[in-house]
Amino acid sequence: MGSPFTSAIQETIPIPNDPGMSALIRKLAPRHLEAAAAAQQRQAIQAYREILALRDTDAPVKSDAPAAPATTSTAAVVDKALADVTVEEIKAARRSDPMLSYDRLTLIQKGVLSWTYADKDPKDLEVLADLDEETRDYLSDRILRLARPKLYLAADEAEALEKNGSRLSTEA
Repeated sequence: MGSPFTSAIQETIPIPNDPGMSALIRKLAPRHLEAAAAAQQRQAIQAYREILALRDTDAPVKSDAPAAPATTSTAAVVDKALADVTVEEIKAARRSDPMLSYDRLTLIQKGVLSWTYADKDPKDLEVLADLDEETRDYLSDRILRLARPKLYLAADEAEALEKNGSRLSTEA
């Protein structure tokens, strides 16, 4: 078994589409994962508030759907969209894509110890916000896989591990 200290679990990974460049990532501690989850929750709450504000404008929305009236109130469109999403659908989406529960930039800021870009600080949010989408997604995915490998298992595999009291190894 590896070290129980998350800071001791590290891995060097290549940066996609940038030959010769790499990043040293670490397994995140629970407090880091909680910070990334909280950041994502804040973003979701803000988006929900924006949807509700849009709903309250009650501006007409054009519809090209054959059975829909030519214009519908914004409130009606938003209410229908919110009513169509169930808690089970949200849970299923999170199971199929664990990254939906975590803020990518927070994962990278907490999980990248260093990289081969000498003039760029991996802890600087402005630098991280400048990453292209592919690199951002790749780094955050690799960090989350190192920290929470069970999230990427099929439900039956994760259940079998829990039942047997097994732990996934995160050693490189």
